[in-house]
Amino acid sequence: METSINLNRQIVLPLKVSTELENTIVVCSHERSGTHFLMNSIANNSNYTTKPWVDLDDSPFFGSHLNFFRTSEVDQALYTLARLEIEGKQVGLNSIVKSHHSVDFFDASLRDQRLKFIYIMRNPEDTLRSFWRFLNGFDFNIGTRASDALKFAQSAPEGYLMRYQSKSFTNYFERWAAHVEGWHAAAAAHSENILLVKYADLKDNFSDVLSKISDFASVDQSHKTLSPPSKEAFYFKGSDMEINDADDLEFKAFINESLHAHPTIKELFSNV
Repeated sequence: METSINLNRQIVLPLKVSTELENTIVVCSHERSGTHFLMNSIANNSNYTTKPWVDLDDSPFFGSHLNFFRTSEVDQALYTLARLEIEGKQVGLNSIVKSHHSVDFFDASLRDQRLKFIYIMRNPEDTLRSFWRFLNGFDFNIGTRASDALKFAQSAPEGYLMRYQSKSFTNYFERWAAHVEGWHAAAAAHSENILLVKYADLKDNFSDVLSKISDFASVDQSHKTLSPPSKEAFYFKGSDMEINDADDLEFKAFINESLHAHPTIKELFSNV
């Protein structure tokens, strides 16, 4: 269904809405953390959908009309999405909202009872290795393209991906660490509105994690058998670059050494 929402002007945005849903789900993550796996998992087991999802990014809708560095504008956009009306009647948003932004792009939204943020996080080795492959698949400067994963992890972030961060970082590991730490702290302060999910838990304990998500977002699962999304479900693929054993050992050593400066997230991924 197409509807229009009023920010600074009237904008037509394809959305799916219904009268059955009360909460708006916002899936957030650092890039390559299982974002679409989580989105597709929710959509496969509820009345929420990814066809279409709402990309809180530089799409023709948000990017053209929002100053992301003014948190009040981002908050107002989300406030509006969570309170849509059609013909004077309030409706819920079926379309899942997606964002890779760090938590400091949000303020009042984190306290809005109609918005349920679900943050998926993945261990730094797999996240940065996947991110390295992903960025090497582009022919423009979306981010650093390096010959191996270690050089990538040690490089300063650059290019188009910097739209998701509000400050500079010495390397990609520190960017990842700040992203996870920020959302982790926000979840501790706003546990009723922010749920943390580990990629490994979603993969290995699917039903338990989906049940927790359902409870958190008030999704009725009483009539459903929970099932993972098919492998054909949409997600962005990276390049097929490989890393040899020697380089991978150096990469892992760099990650482990870097984790020592971040005890909170080191504990979160204690198996790394």
